[in-house]
Amino acid sequence: MLRILFVSTGSFDESQSASSLSAERVYRGLEAQLRKGERIICAELKHVRLDTLDRIESEVRSFRPNVLHFASPCGAAAPIPLSSLRQSLELLCIELRCLVLGAYDFGEQELLRLMPVPCVVALEPAAEAQIAAHFSTSFYAALAAGESLGNAFALAKNSAYGAAQPQSGLPLLAGLPGVETLPLVQRIKIFCIHAPAERDAYDELCRFLTIHRRAGTIGLSAAQDVPPTADAGPYSEEQLAAADVILCLGSPDFIADDRCDGLALGALRRYEEQRAAVIGILVRTCHWKETRLGALQPLPRSRGTLTRANRDAWWTEVSSEVMQVVRAQEETKLEAQWSKVGRGLAASIISPTVPVSAPPPPQSREAPTALRAQLQELFPAASDFEAFCLDYFRHVYRQFASGQDRTQRENLLFERVPPDEILASLSGYRNRVKLKR
Repeated sequence: MLRILFVSTGSFDESQSASSLSAERVYRGLEAQLRKGERIICAELKHVRLDTLDRIESEVRSFRPNVLHFASPCGAAAPIPLSSLRQSLELLCIELRCLVLGAYDFGEQELLRLMPVPCVVALEPAAEAQIAAHFSTSFYAALAAGESLGNAFALAKNSAYGAAQPQSGLPLLAGLPGVETLPLVQRIKIFCIHAPAERDAYDELCRFLTIHRRAGTIGLSAAQDVPPTADAGPYSEEQLAAADVILCLGSPDFIADDRCDGLALGALRRYEEQRAAVIGILVRTCHWKETRLGALQPLPRSRGTLTRANRDAWWTEVSSEVMQVVRAQEETKLEAQWSKVGRGLAASIISPTVPVSAPPPPQSREAPTALRAQLQELFPAASDFEAFCLDYFRHVYRQFASGQDRTQRENLLFERVPPDEILASLSGYRNRVKLKR
């Protein structure tokens, strides 16, 4: 999850309120943009007005941000001297991954010395307030959408300054080797194992996780979601092997189902290898403790029983507890990626005039135009495209509305599903069509 702490420093009388207004503008603008894009759950935002370094350190330890945004100028004549800021960052950078300086009045070499933090984004003091706010808001919105630091920086720079960018006054991005390829938000894949009799319970779970699926923070599939053209066994094994979190809907039918038992064995193996979290959800009373997964604490932790009367409260509690595990898995995956950043190596200024990371391979990240062409070639009829979405991306299909044309529905697919997943599904579809022939 993206956790951003906006800090306005200095005294706060009417004559020195520009810093506070700048931070407030970015904070409010980002909040509105994330809410409009249904990604507000991807980020925790906080704006504070602090006048001493001790108070800043206290706030950072309490909030534990991974991004610290200083709206005030930083430098020799600033309220917070650069030397003091550097010393504090050495103590606070355990979780802090990116420092954003609203304005700086020191050279590039001084900027590089802030490398207790893996990545620093700095805005010129002369940058127009409105443009600087636009850049910051776009940068954070791209990070919340799962973009890497480098791609988010390039997208924000192009959005704020346009194609005809000035030769000076542009933002700077400095970082340790490889930092520009890393994200601050990670999508988590969830696979659910349940007996056919618990299909209604699975659908209920999907409804209560809808907001997280729309935001793109999770992908959710189940053994019963196998496409008509796929074999159930291999499909379930593939989904199980790729899952970060595995849910098991415990019930007497789950225990009696041999297929569920086999998948539960695979889930337990991945749990023991520390490759996935496994969660039991007791949708019906059963002998859970006597199963393979009996050593795991099932949800809900309150041990409440699902009834018709408490259904909404019960699923709200369960879905919240599932998302707690999802957040922990997300941080584990991010930490594994960030641990590879070359700490102790020389930092460098990454050019702000070109994309800061090489474009991904075409097979893993194709432009929507190329993807659209593939979809139209494979599914010339709108009904065929809808059937494909129903089979592979049911959460997108459920958002199709009457009155939407083909292009609008394709755009919805591109918004909700990463390009590499669409490509993988198209490849699987082609292979299954060949097997049928």
